[in-house]
Amino acid sequence: MWSPPRFPRFTLALAGGALLAVAGGFAPDARADNSNWVSEMYRGEDAVGAKADFSLLAGARLLNSRDWKPVEKQPQVGFDADYDGGDWPVALCGSVLFSTASGSTTGVDVTARTYELQLGLRKIWRPLKRLRPYIGAGGSMLWVSYKIDGGIVGTGSDSQYGFGYWAGTGAFFRVGRSWQVGADARWSQVNLDVTNSSANAGGLQLGVAAGYHWSE
Repeated sequence: MWSPPRFPRFTLALAGGALLAVAGGFAPDARADNSNWVSEMYRGEDAVGAKADFSLLAGARLLNSRDWKPVEKQPQVGFDADYDGGDWPVALCGSVLFSTASGSTTGVDVTARTYELQLGLRKIWRPLKRLRPYIGAGGSMLWVSYKIDGGIVGTGSDSQYGFGYWAGTGAFFRVGRSWQVGADARWSQVNLDVTNSSANAGGLQLGVAAGYHWSE
């Protein structure tokens, strides 16, 4: 039976703290007319002027259990940013992601850590002033370290890195003038030689985002 990854306290604290930091943005300015706030929500954002997004991510990296058990479900945190020059058809984007997990199988303790740098392009639509769905894709550099302890294999550690690609989708929702929350889903394909066979170390990545939107 599938079970969700167990998140360490630092991951839950990051997600909760980021959401609390922007929660106040849901309440319109007491000095403003509520009807104006509602009308702004349903008006598309102007395309002129440079724009950028800076977000913290918290979620999970899900790998193929056949290749990565017992560390196939890795809680993940990261930082994501994009920049649109104003009249650009797409924005530049980049993400730095970190995930880790520990587990035991057949008497062997395994710990894995994954670091991933993703760079690429992102298309952001602005049908509403506050809701902005997007898609993106690009290249990925990924580094994995793992440690094995116990059983007939004894104790050992190793690390590998590789290059691949990623693609993803998601949406931002503005809360207040500049703060925003969102959801993100992406897939990365970076094949590494693990246990004498090639295995994808990127996998499916799901998460929530909280951050800041800047515009000229």
